[in-house]
Amino acid sequence: IFIYLAGGITGLTDVEIHEWRDKIKDVLETVSSYRVVCCNPANHIPLEVTPTVEREMFEWDLWKVKQSDIVVCDFDHPQSIGTTWELAVARENGIPIVGLSLTDTPVHPWWSMSAIHISHSMDELYDYLCTNFLNDD
Repeated sequence: IFIYLAGGITGLTDVEIHEWRDKIKDVLETVSSYRVVCCNPANHIPLEVTPTVEREMFEWDLWKVKQSDIVVCDFDHPQSIGTTWELAVARENGIPIVGLSLTDTPVHPWWSMSAIHISHSMDELYDYLCTNFLNDD
């Protein structure tokens, strides 16, 4: 099962970008009865970003979204233009989106409507994914 980890990158700290993605990857790759691969798009950002590189990142991210079985999206950074694109492409391609909202940050209605479920804790997210997508029972 290929899971794309969508969410804000621009303007966030390394901890804000990677911590939630790393936690999800570590847990889901061990609790699922299927082989799970989590894609962290932030791992593919070069040190120097030029307009050409921006275009390549845009194409690569959306290509990975289209390959996904599930998109898990951090809903706590709604200012992300890239995340909006990722959600739209996932939705257009029939890929289920599961939102994660750990703060009281308001979520744009279009973001929340794109998700089949929004979890408000990591444990709730793991339970939802395992129950509905990642285990045979």
